[in-house]
Amino acid sequence: MNSRKIIVLYGRGNLGKTCTLRMVIDILNGEPISYTTSDALTICHYNDKTIAVATKGDNAAELRSNVSYFKSHPCDIAITAARSRGGTHDVIKAYAQETGAEVVWIYKRTEAGDENAVNLKWAERVVEEI
Repeated sequence: MNSRKIIVLYGRGNLGKTCTLRMVIDILNGEPISYTTSDALTICHYNDKTIAVATKGDNAAELRSNVSYFKSHPCDIAITAARSRGGTHDVIKAYAQETGAEVVWIYKRTEAGDENAVNLKWAERVVEEI
């Protein structure tokens, strides 16, 4: 089974997309929020769904690697990061077309306030789409 839904958190560089998706992983796993910024590829089980999360998304090569991960780890939902435009979007669109998956694009914009609080708000927004 390939992904039936792909959730893409996208925006410009250095916006906290990786940290936000790490918070998503913590939420899905029922863990305390770790505030880590290291990249991850992981499988989570949440509300009877298998969810693959890949936090890298700075360029098309990273997105192709994410798609390979999604293909080798069958899931109901794939979650990834991407830049605002360009090659990263093309990779996601091609994967969605290949699998017939719905794509949910969530645009993470610059926002004032405490960085962790802002990222947590966006993480909760991603989880709402599951």
